[in-house]
Amino acid sequence: MADTYDVEFLMCGAGMPNHGLKAKDIVPYVKIIPNSTIGLIDRQNEGHAYIPVN
Repeated sequence: MADTYDVEFLMCGAGMPNHGLKAKDIVPYVKIIPNSTIGLIDRQNEGHAYIPVN
């Protein structure tokens, strides 16, 4: 999806230590951002909509 549909995958860097993850454990097409809340706000400011799925 990242290549075919230009989908961007973001991961919260703040939560990684809680799950024992390091940057080297993450596949290359996933971008690690410092904080998911700030990342979400940035995307909403760019015009994207957040739709929670439970």
